[in-house]
Amino acid sequence: MRTRGWRGRPPRTDDEARARIIEATTRCVERFGPHKTGLTDVAEELGVTRATVYRYFGTIEELF
Repeated sequence: MRTRGWRGRPPRTDDEARARIIEATTRCVERFGPHKTGLTDVAEELGVTRATVYRYFGTIEELF
């Protein structure tokens, strides 16, 4: 099992991954504001790559 992404705690399902991305997005929006939050911020918050976030949400608009 890979332990580098997701800060060593990979999600068990796609639904869990999507929920965790949404939670991380909420934290970023609270910290930076909606106009300054990007996929890079969300990815860094989760300890994953931008490609991982794109796997579940195609755009920041879709995520919001």
